[in-house]
Amino acid sequence: MVDPLPTPKLTFERSLVFPGQRSGWRFAQASLAALLTTDGVLFDTMIERNFGRLRDTAAAEKRIPYRRPYVACVHVPPEIPAWFDDRKSFLAISQTAAWQESWPFCRGLFTLSRAMRDWLAERVDVPVVALHHPTEIPAVRFEIDRYLAEGERVVQVGWWLRRLAAVGLTGSGTAVGMLAASGMKHLAPFAQQALDGGYVKPTKRIFDNSKVSDHFAIIPTLQAPSGLSDAEQRLYDLVVRRF
Repeated sequence: MVDPLPTPKLTFERSLVFPGQRSGWRFAQASLAALLTTDGVLFDTMIERNFGRLRDTAAAEKRIPYRRPYVACVHVPPEIPAWFDDRKSFLAISQTAAWQESWPFCRGLFTLSRAMRDWLAERVDVPVVALHHPTEIPAVRFEIDRYLAEGERVVQVGWWLRRLAAVGLTGSGTAVGMLAASGMKHLAPFAQQALDGGYVKPTKRIFDNSKVSDHFAIIPTLQAPSGLSDAEQRLYDLVVRRF
């Protein structure tokens, strides 16, 4: 017997689009089409926009605070550093007047990891559920045999909360140079500024391909770190055993 389709109960506060993403947030929102209706529980799919970076705009457009039942998705991890715009952290958002006025109407929160779910569940009195981000099957997939045979480089193209200085050389120049030429308005100008100012120079003192065997962001130095937390020490041990 085929399970019946769920009853539509959600209404997007707004559908968010991020151009250039494969299987990104637009893809995730599309997977919820069967659950959408015009008069359901409000669903804010990314609280970091309305209550974080675009809070003033959302308030001016009278989209916040919420005055009706809603659920929301929390994306940003709690340990986001202050220099990266910690307005998007849940701790910062929860202190805003708009969020506090909206909170009595919250019926539940969603996260995209179990770790974030566990952290959040200790701090709120509504249900918190960890979701699996849907994805599609790409036309070209990684093949370990091909990688080992041809020595293809694997390039991490994600940029959000990445330490760009830890990315080594790629076949067409430095990663920062590639970002500068990417056309991404949120990142390219800063990458270009780094190049123009001479902040990033692919010298062997920093980027020495002869020392790289496994990952272009991990270069053994033979210097043991100190002051690591238990979790950091365990991760360090795993990396060391690989080398």
